[in-house]
Amino acid sequence: MRVCVLMGSPRLEGNTAELCKPFMDELELHKCGVEYITLHGKSIAPCLACYACQDVPGEYGCVQRDDMQGIVERILKADVLVFATPIYIWQSTPPMKALMDRLYGLNKYYGSAPREVLNEGQSYALIATCGYDVTYGAGLLDEGIGRWCKHSGLSYLGMYAVRDRDDLASFRTEDAVSGAREFARKLIRLAGGARHPETAGSLGVVAQVLPYINEKYREKLTLKTVADHFFINPAYLGQQFKLKTGHSFKDHITGLKMEKAKALLSDTNKSILEIAGELGFDNANYFSGRFSRRTGTTPTEYRQLTTNNEQRTTNN
Repeated sequence: MRVCVLMGSPRLEGNTAELCKPFMDELELHKCGVEYITLHGKSIAPCLACYACQDVPGEYGCVQRDDMQGIVERILKADVLVFATPIYIWQSTPPMKALMDRLYGLNKYYGSAPREVLNEGQSYALIATCGYDVTYGAGLLDEGIGRWCKHSGLSYLGMYAVRDRDDLASFRTEDAVSGAREFARKLIRLAGGARHPETAGSLGVVAQVLPYINEKYREKLTLKTVADHFFINPAYLGQQFKLKTGHSFKDHITGLKMEKAKALLSDTNKSILEIAGELGFDNANYFSGRFSRRTGTTPTEYRQLTTNNEQRTTNN
């Protein structure tokens, strides 16, 4: 797997660069190809919104002649593109924002060129450092990249962010380093075959998530908690879950619980209250209501029905 890390910080030995070190080291330990591109000092002009790139088929097509052409060539060779940036006013740094805007030329959506995405199959990820709680500080950029990927039909593998509490020391802690390494391993698992669908499996990221859900469904799982566990954008995971399985994340969890409830009602003498608690429901009445809506019978009626069927089978 080839990973391109775009470094947006003007401090080439600063906090964000420090956080990237264990991340890239872990990638290289797993035999991934890593290219590290620093944007500070590069000539990356803002997008002119001229739409000229939308009339150039099969290639980038930007009319501005600066360092973006060479950067795009390197980006297109990667399976995963990682945006690494400190947060400036709830956004990326200026060169990173300019680069993101200029990548508009990869999507041929709005001109005479045939509709296509030049980096189809590529995955994006975000590494961020900020001075606030990471959700408050970096969440807006995280959400923006997730929407960008959805718009482009790309995979967003999520964000790893660490709060700056003590300058460089914050990014050398055991938690920060181990988190960066774990994020690298997550990307390898989720995007190992992203640009090679014949080896990635038809379920994609959902294949990584399903075993975890099937094991943990009794707990209070939400789309966000599962997405956070796998470093995936929640909106993207929900979209992929519906696309690949035909039903929503919530419906899948409910289905698992109801199938287990049927087995417990048929095969055990546990009370409705005990079964509800075992399946993670706080209230037996709520469980009974969900069961009735799902099956058309109450838990008590279902137990009696299965008992009667067993008795008839025995008598026959």
